[in-house]
Amino acid sequence: MDFQQHESSPFMPPEAVRGIQTLDRDLFSRSVSVPALRVNVRQIGALTKGKLLQPVILKMPRIKPFAELAATDPERKTHKLLLLDPRKCKIIDEFRPDEVKSLNDLGIDVQNREWFEIELGYDNWTLSDILQAVLPAGSNGVSGFSIIGHIAHFNLKMEVMDYKYLIGQVVLDKTPSVKTVVNKLNTIDNTFRNFQMELLAGTDNFITRAKENGYIFELDFSKVYWNPRLGTEHQRVVDLLHKGDNLFDVFAGVGPFAIPAAKKGVAVFANDLNPDSYAALVTNIKLNKVPSSAITAYNLDGRAFMRTVLKTHLIDRLQKVANAIRVDDETTSGCKVRDHVTARGLDSPTKQSENECEPAHEIHRPDDVCVVPGSDLPPDAFGRVFVVMNLPALAVEFLDVFPGLLASCP
Repeated sequence: MDFQQHESSPFMPPEAVRGIQTLDRDLFSRSVSVPALRVNVRQIGALTKGKLLQPVILKMPRIKPFAELAATDPERKTHKLLLLDPRKCKIIDEFRPDEVKSLNDLGIDVQNREWFEIELGYDNWTLSDILQAVLPAGSNGVSGFSIIGHIAHFNLKMEVMDYKYLIGQVVLDKTPSVKTVVNKLNTIDNTFRNFQMELLAGTDNFITRAKENGYIFELDFSKVYWNPRLGTEHQRVVDLLHKGDNLFDVFAGVGPFAIPAAKKGVAVFANDLNPDSYAALVTNIKLNKVPSSAITAYNLDGRAFMRTVLKTHLIDRLQKVANAIRVDDETTSGCKVRDHVTARGLDSPTKQSENECEPAHEIHRPDDVCVVPGSDLPPDAFGRVFVVMNLPALAVEFLDVFPGLLASCP
C-alpha cells in the first residue's frame, strides 16, 4: 500500500494533530459545512442508481450521503438532503440544459443548494489521511507497507521513527485484516535471509498464511524470507516450464517457485539451507496438495545440493540416454549422438542408408552411441533441466559449482 501527499483542506484532519506521537483519537474531531440538495424520498432510488450526480455526492468513511432535515422543517417526512462534495460542485455548474431538466423532473433544483453541518472524527479519515496529517510536513518516511496474511510490514526511515508506535496503531485501526504490525530493523545479511523486526502494534503472532498466484504459503515471517511483491516474477518463471521438465530450486524458501511448478507436472527438487524455510516448504507441499512424487525437498547448503542432488540427476540422465540408444559398434560405426534433446524428447533422424546415420553434433560421453529410430526412450530422460537460484545479488557467487561438475562422470 502506497501513500500520496494531499494538501490541507476542511476534509483533512485538523492541523492540531500535526506532530503528535501518541494517538489521541479525540483530537481528530472537526465540524465541516457541506452543500446539499433537497430531494424527495421517493426519488432516492433513482438518484443512487443514476450516474448524473454520482461524481459530486460526498463519499467519506462512515458518512451517509443522505441526511435528515431539521426537526422543525415541514418537509422532514417527505424529503432528505443529498450531501455534496464541495470540491466537486463545479461539475453541477457544467451540466447541460437537458441534464438540468432531467433533475428538475425529479423535483431537484441544482441551483438551490442548502448547507448542512457534519461532524467528522477519527473514524471518518482514511489511513492515508491520518498519517499525512500527523507526520511532519513534507516527510517521506512512510512510502507504504506490505501485507503478508495478517501482518503489516514496514521499513520505516529514521525521520519517522519517533512516530512508529502511532503508525502501527493507526494501521491496526484502519486495516481490518491486519492483526500485527512490524518494522524491519536491519538489512537481510545473514545466512538464512531473514531479518530482525520489532512489534509496533497488535499481537506477536508471526505465523501467517500468504496467498500468491492461487496458492497458499504458510510461514513464520520472523524466521523465513517472504516478499509479497515478487509474485509476478514467480509466475513468469513458472510459465517458462513445461510438463515433464526438471526444476532444481537451489534456494527454494517456502516454495513460491517449487510448488506451482510441481502442480503443472514439473519434476521438482527443492532445497533451502534455512531449517525453518525447509519445514515451511514441507508444510506447504501438503497444504497445496502436491503429490509426493512430484517434489522432493532438501535441507542442504546450496553448493552441496548442486554437487550431490543435481550432479546425481545429470549423471543418471546421461546414463539413461546411453542405455536407451546404445547399439552395437558394428551397426553404428562412425555415428554420433544428435544434439536434439528437447522438452518433448529426442528427435529421431532419418537414416541415409542402412548403415549410416544423419550427421550430428558430437558429444564426448558416451561416444559409441547414435540415435536409432523407434528407440523406447524413458520420458523423464529428456525433459529440460532448469536450475533456479533466487538469491538476489548473491546467486552469481554459486556459479563456480558448474565448471567441472560432471568431470568425474564415467
